Amino acid sequence: MRKPNVAALYEAQLSILATLPEIVRRTPSDSLETTLSDLLGRCLSAAGLPRGVIFLIDGDSQLIPRAAFPSTPNGSLSEFAPSADLLRTVIANEEPLRVVASPTAAPLHRDLLQQVGAKSILMVPVSTGTERLGVLAVSSDQVMGEEWINFVKAVGHQIGHVLVFARA
Repeated sequence: MRKPNVAALYEAQLSILATLPEIVRRTPSDSLETTLSDLLGRCLSAAGLPRGVIFLIDGDSQLIPRAAFPSTPNGSLSEFAPSADLLRTVIANEEPLRVVASPTAAPLHRDLLQQVGAKSILMVPVSTGTERLGVLAVSSDQVMGEEWINFVKAVGHQIGHVLVFARA
């Protein structure tokens, strides 16, 4: 497999991120789920990432899937479901977690990759300031290298802004 041109990848990622405020501005009357789904879909489609789910903390401190790309049959968001412990680890550590297919991967990670049918998964916290709001998990049929971390973190940060904006 050919190594990606990192400069071109960064340029494409910046172009995608530049369009995100437009999504928030043009959808103030849409439901939160509609806005999150649109934001997630545009980012992942443009980046060539096939799947993603936004998990948000509910009133009982549970992580609940609230938006997915692509849309799933019957509105189910549970098809791409990392364990609650894995999601809580991402939130507690406030750091991305990259899971990559390898012979030395932990059994939990191998099972998740197999469940999703992916070669890599990247999970990042969704937060704003010091408030922890949830986790964004994206997967790929290719191995996502370190160059993807800042992009997915930026998308998670934008999701945090959408959530704060929606509360206002």
